[in-house]
Amino acid sequence: MSALQLSGFGVCFGHRVILSNIDLELPAQGVDVLMGPVKTGKSTLMRTLAGLNACTTIHRHWGCAKLADRPVGAGWRPTLVQQHAALFKSSVQEAVLAQSAPATRAQRDEAAREALQAHGLGSIANGLRQSVLELPVHQQRAINILAHALPCPPLLMVDEPTYGLPPDAAQWLVDWLRALGDKVRLLVVLHHQGQARRLADRVVLLGGGVVLAHGPNPRFFTHPVNDWVRQFALSGSLSVASPDAREEDLDPSVPPPPRLPQAALDAVAEFTQRPPPAAPVAAAVPPPSPRPPPPVDVPALASIAVNGHATTPPARHCASTAPMATVGAALPPLSRTGVETASMVGKAIMTEYRGPHGFHWIIPGTLAGCGEPGAMAPIDYDMQLLANLGISHLVTLTENDIDENALERNGLKNIHLPIFDREAPSVTQAYMLVRRMQLLLDQGHVIAVHCKAGIGRTGTILAAWLIREGGLSASDAIARLRNIHTYYVQTREQEVFLERFEQDILKRT
Repeated sequence: MSALQLSGFGVCFGHRVILSNIDLELPAQGVDVLMGPVKTGKSTLMRTLAGLNACTTIHRHWGCAKLADRPVGAGWRPTLVQQHAALFKSSVQEAVLAQSAPATRAQRDEAAREALQAHGLGSIANGLRQSVLELPVHQQRAINILAHALPCPPLLMVDEPTYGLPPDAAQWLVDWLRALGDKVRLLVVLHHQGQARRLADRVVLLGGGVVLAHGPNPRFFTHPVNDWVRQFALSGSLSVASPDAREEDLDPSVPPPPRLPQAALDAVAEFTQRPPPAAPVAAAVPPPSPRPPPPVDVPALASIAVNGHATTPPARHCASTAPMATVGAALPPLSRTGVETASMVGKAIMTEYRGPHGFHWIIPGTLAGCGEPGAMAPIDYDMQLLANLGISHLVTLTENDIDENALERNGLKNIHLPIFDREAPSVTQAYMLVRRMQLLLDQGHVIAVHCKAGIGRTGTILAAWLIREGGLSASDAIARLRNIHTYYVQTREQEVFLERFEQDILKRT
């Protein structure tokens, strides 16, 4: 019996094909390490198998997937280790037993202590009341992995567990995972070849939307079975085109990808045949002036059309100068899915390294916050990270708009609302922006909101969306966001704005 069988398996987000035709069989025992260059779909494969992309309406997958000879589906999936917000506020005992806990406190203590000792974490067993945050990062990660392993899933998937760790801590975690692999079937994503050689029974090489090789370690690296493995072993990268790349866009040295399978073409055709939105979503917001203009009257919200376009461009204000909108002005109807969507905030927070600096899923696969693409790495690299996560639209809150050519190169679109650093928009601007965001979400798009650092202005707009579409109070919206990132909503001015925004909604309703 195999642990996992994939045949003709593929994934797309809208028109973007990430995986085209995956054929893979994992034996029932051991540890397989999944490798490949950045942006090849390793995380996408794991998230899709775990069912975490199902809530994204532009996500499609095809082909056959079996887990222990049973079709993968609702109630029968591999388990993907996730980083939950609650983990960092938990004690060691609570974290270890997060997936299942005995009834009484004494039983929980005994179960946690036995689990830690049985899995090479006995040094932590005498500190069950200790906060997880007080532990070294590699032990935090081990505890989180152990919590997912204790229910004995048929396949446990772990995505880049050693990312960002110093060499000695990474080696400790790899050795710990090696021992865990004797008890639980593991599929682990790694980028470090030395770590892969230390951990793997077999290595899978992914590139160009397909499996390029799958073989035993260490022979995988010492006797490459094809040129792809040889190139990857020497350079850690591959000159391979993405599955949906156009030949005219490729470097002459890169061979074009094979024709997409019919199942992939059919999935992409669903989005090609959809009628376009009634009007493009674009920000009708003037660029910021060097100084805040004097207060002016805020136009009634009745001037904002349902499709998200304003008949009167909003003026730029900070929270301290923007007047309250007229009491009694009609609000557009709430989205039917807004409250349900908002209820997912903080349910599962993916690790930050999957996106650019400061990246956090607010609602997995739907809404995120992050720092400015290009601020800490090349802008195309950051935008590709966002695109690989399924992001289709950015909401830019910095004074200057983001590079339009970079957006186009990476298949992203943008809404720009300029807000000065550490300040807030006007009430009307917030209404207009969160309405446009919700229209995009209703159409199945995936949004990332960003400012410079991705905390103050970003947190303010995310909180405004939660207040308007999720029905939360300002204080509850801020609290939920700060469970994800402590510094969301940075200044008192931004907090006051959100309180005024909540009050304005109450007056209008």
